[in-house]
Amino acid sequence: MSSNHDVSGFDLRDSSLFVDGRHEEVFAHLRDSNSLYVDSNGNVPIYSLVRYSDVERAYKEPELFSPCAGLTLDAFDPAGSSSLSWMLETAPPDRHRALRDAMQGGFRGAQLSAIGDETAERVERFLASAANGGAVEFVERFSQGAATAMMSSLLGLPQGEEERLFPALRAIGEVDFGGAPDSAAHRQRIEFLLLRGLARAVRSARRADRPRGLIGLLLAAEVEGRPLSDQEAALNCFNVAMAGTGAAQHTLAGAAALWAGRPAELAGAGADPKSRRRLIDETLRWLSPVLHLTRVLTAEVEISGRRLPKGAGVCLWNVSANRDEQVFEDPAAFRPDRPPARNLAFGAGPQYCLGAEIVRAQLDALLDGIARHGVRLELAGPPRWMRSNAIAGVESLPLRVLR
Repeated sequence: MSSNHDVSGFDLRDSSLFVDGRHEEVFAHLRDSNSLYVDSNGNVPIYSLVRYSDVERAYKEPELFSPCAGLTLDAFDPAGSSSLSWMLETAPPDRHRALRDAMQGGFRGAQLSAIGDETAERVERFLASAANGGAVEFVERFSQGAATAMMSSLLGLPQGEEERLFPALRAIGEVDFGGAPDSAAHRQRIEFLLLRGLARAVRSARRADRPRGLIGLLLAAEVEGRPLSDQEAALNCFNVAMAGTGAAQHTLAGAAALWAGRPAELAGAGADPKSRRRLIDETLRWLSPVLHLTRVLTAEVEISGRRLPKGAGVCLWNVSANRDEQVFEDPAAFRPDRPPARNLAFGAGPQYCLGAEIVRAQLDALLDGIARHGVRLELAGPPRWMRSNAIAGVESLPLRVLR
């Protein structure tokens, strides 16, 4: 697809591009022209990967495309790659695999079922309490609480720590990862409160007989031949909480906003698990809640016919890869009947998000509740999308529940 408009002079750090949808045209132009947009804001160039094949390759080759320099444009720091992180998302490949193996039990089996059941109960309460045709604030009434409760259960917070950590967990949804000074200061305050609370929770769990959840798994793990320290366990809990709480809240709210505007596409999907799965896949592709992640090159590499130097940054634009015309027919359309094709909303390969099935389970619970109650959602006002080039987040979503 060729772009008919001039997109010169755009800046992918400009969050307003993503609020008003202009990024779609910019990325279509870059894909069509086989261009590598270079971010020159800093001493190290950061090349944008916009095609599905390039983004998928970067996820599948972490030895070459390392996450050790930070995960977003505003946090990218090549100097950080010289000190090997103990946090899952920024750990070198061998350590990443070991941490992943230690933690993955918390994201499947009985824990996954429990989170799905708890979300279903919240859906039931939300739909039962919503007056027919009355306006409700979906983020405040449902998605924020569902995401916070999910994370509390996933972490396995010791008794007494759950209530103390709730304010910090709830505030994560307000973190927009923008580069403005007030955004950065707010994020730092939330991160400090959360990390301090998680360190306290880990110490408390260490004294317990049988620590639960991710905290328990991390305290029982050995990585590189030794147990994790309290600080290392807390850092990984912090990593999961920062990434997972906001992702769950914004994906639930983004999905509700999308579905409320397209009632025909939702008809009948709730009654059939296979149809629900395809609807959820298309929702995640269309939303792409994590818009981008960054990597640093550990060796010279050829991408789109150009040689990129060792030490350069690359930005993996999930939101562009999931609109690639060479992979998805009519990619701008929301089509729940779309033939199956793996989207990159949660990455791929060894970098595939551990929490992907939890988010799917929560979306499935919401769809199932809508079908069982025989209701439909309708926008009661325009959604307010977060001003961010990193997260496709919905800050406010006024809805009507129609029976």
